[in-house]
Amino acid sequence: MKNTYKNQFHLEPEHGLLNDPNGLTCYQGKYYFFYQWNRFETNHCYKAWGLFTSTDLVHWQNAGPALLPDTATDRDGVYSGSGLVYDDQLWLFYTGNTKPDGQRKTYQKIAVSQDGRTFVKLDRVYPTPVGYTEHFRDPKVWRQAGRFWCIIGAQSTQTEGLIHLSSSMNLVDWTDEGVFFKDDALLQMVECPDYFETDGQGVLLCGVQKRSPIDQGDLEFGSRALYWLGSFDPEAKQFSPQAAAQPLDDGWDFYAPQTFEDDQGRQIMTAWMSRMDEDQEAQCPTKQFGYIHCLTFPRELHFKNGHLYQYPVAEIKQLRQKAQTVTGEVTAGQAFELECLVENQDFTIKISDQIAICRQGSRLQIQRKNWADGTWQEKCLTVDQVAELSIFCDASAAEIYVNHGQHCFSLRYFTTEETRRITITPTLNSTLYSY
Repeated sequence: MKNTYKNQFHLEPEHGLLNDPNGLTCYQGKYYFFYQWNRFETNHCYKAWGLFTSTDLVHWQNAGPALLPDTATDRDGVYSGSGLVYDDQLWLFYTGNTKPDGQRKTYQKIAVSQDGRTFVKLDRVYPTPVGYTEHFRDPKVWRQAGRFWCIIGAQSTQTEGLIHLSSSMNLVDWTDEGVFFKDDALLQMVECPDYFETDGQGVLLCGVQKRSPIDQGDLEFGSRALYWLGSFDPEAKQFSPQAAAQPLDDGWDFYAPQTFEDDQGRQIMTAWMSRMDEDQEAQCPTKQFGYIHCLTFPRELHFKNGHLYQYPVAEIKQLRQKAQTVTGEVTAGQAFELECLVENQDFTIKISDQIAICRQGSRLQIQRKNWADGTWQEKCLTVDQVAELSIFCDASAAEIYVNHGQHCFSLRYFTTEETRRITITPTLNSTLYSY
């Protein structure tokens, strides 16, 4: 059977289950994208780190497993974390998960590589501090003001979502610095925190969940990725927000984002392109081919006009093969890019009876067909102006950018059709790039 769902420019595993991106770095002339990986099955029962490498963020090599759950302090899962290049070595920071007698116990751990291929785990481990449950994970490390800082997603013993801070002068000896950030929007647990500065603006992003202190899984609310504009004061050792939390992506399939600065000075982000519910994951069509889930395409981040903007890195233009003007209706291949100059008018765009984008006044509506039950799902956004729309469509993944990345929607969709019928009503100034 032909696999009509195989993506061309969204990273996905050859087999098994992929979830959070980890350890994003630029090391010795290559981009390193680690990721959570069950290399044996398409479920979440096993967690290692897999690795993709690239020289251009478009063409990737699958380097296979990088970190395995093979020690006493990570035997039940190599959970998420970050990477940092220091002293010409690639440092990885991650959470080791254990469940002795069925009870979760986590440790923060370090692995180091001198060649980008062999990763040696250090003997040092860091247990969960007092005041937190064992939902304490996903270290993100950066350097600022002459020292190293590490934030960790956490849950307090009072079932509050928190972000914890530690500091170090040498990346090995760490001092607990207390609570980095606390906010009602953090709900009951935090995952995958990340702090960075771009265009003179500090940004904190993370995943939030409603979750009990014992392993009952996500509650009805599910989880989502948020960000705050603000600043980190190394003297006060806290993050101060400037405004309330905002969603990082308005689509269905976006979680566990992570950023890094590449050797060109760009702040780049990718995320796990899934928040499928149980039925969607159970019926995901790629499982028949032995794999599930993908990452978003790498996005460059900028702060301007009071907003965090995100847009695919410029390297994606390497995929452009042919450009054509679209008037009314056109047929495309499985992967393409569609640019529309909207000039603030109402419109409707439909793609293969799977995706519909409609603007009526200040209401922007995105619909996609749910593959699990065949119903249409809807996301709506109130926007004062829509000047431009860019759609990056892969075989089973789509990313929609509004106003050059002021807003974005990430979503999975599945069709057995080997072409994509695109209709635009009324005719817009639109260009289709075949990939």
